[in-house]
Amino acid sequence: MQEPVEWELQLTLTARKLKRVDIPQIVLQMVEQIEVSDEKLSSRLFLVLSELVNNALDHGLLELDSALKDSREGIELYYEERTARLAKLESGEIWLRLCKLADSVQQCLRIDVCDSGSGFDHSEVLARMSGMENARHGRGIALVKHMGGIMNYRGNGSEVHVCLPICEELCAYKGGRRESYLTLDCDTRDPGQ
Repeated sequence: MQEPVEWELQLTLTARKLKRVDIPQIVLQMVEQIEVSDEKLSSRLFLVLSELVNNALDHGLLELDSALKDSREGIELYYEERTARLAKLESGEIWLRLCKLADSVQQCLRIDVCDSGSGFDHSEVLARMSGMENARHGRGIALVKHMGGIMNYRGNGSEVHVCLPICEELCAYKGGRRESYLTLDCDTRDPGQ
C-alpha cells in the first residue's frame, strides 16, 4: 500500500548557486509556510538538512577529507580549504527532495539528498560509527540517525534517504538509543512514482 504524499518540494542547485545559497534555510522557510509551525520539528528538520546538505557539498562535490580536522588547528584549516574549493567549484549539483508522507496513524518527512560527486563507502563509515562520540569529525551521520527516523544510503553513497517522524511520540529511547516506531515504508520507495 502506498502512503499518500501530502506535498513535495524538489530543488536542484548547480555549482554557481551552491556558492551563495543556504539550502537548509530556504527549504525550512518553505516547509514552515506549508506545515503548521512546530518549533521542535523545525529544529530537527534544520539539523538533518544541514548535516545531509553539508556532507553532500563538503565530501561529495568539494571532496574534502574530514581528517583535516584532527589537528589542533584542523577545523580552521578545514574551513579555509572549504572556502577555497567552493570558490573554484565549476561543476556539480545537489538535488534535494522533501515530501510529507502520511497514513491514518503516522506522518513523516522524507528527505532525499543526492550529489553528483563520486560517493563514498557508506557501509565502512557506518560500521565505524560507534565509539566516535569524542571525535572531531564523523558525528553527523550518527546525529541524523539519532533524530529517530530511518536513514539509508543508496548506490555509491552519493544518495541518502531519511524518513523523519513528524510526531516525536513515534520515537522512544531504548537502552540509551533512540529508536523509531515509524512503520511508513518511506525508506524503500520513490514517492514520486
